[in-house]
Amino acid sequence: MNLDATISKEEGWKRTISVTVAVDEVEKAFGKTTQKYRQQAKIPGFRPGKAPLEMINRQFAEQIRQDVLEAMIPRAFDAALRKLSLS
Repeated sequence: MNLDATISKEEGWKRTISVTVAVDEVEKAFGKTTQKYRQQAKIPGFRPGKAPLEMINRQFAEQIRQDVLEAMIPRAFDAALRKLSLS
């Protein structure tokens, strides 16, 4: 996974890990998730898997976003820990 990770010191023992994932990785995840929704969606007037992507994005935008976040955050965090040699 293509990402940047940094650790910043806060007061006392507190530390903050910042993780930035490359745009192409996020776009790829959105594309795969949108295709998954397209294959499963039952849109009146369209055969399964044949609805326009714009329609799928409009109708399922929040669910697609949530699925992408749920899939990417754990993977990105694990990759950041490995990159920072914390795992």
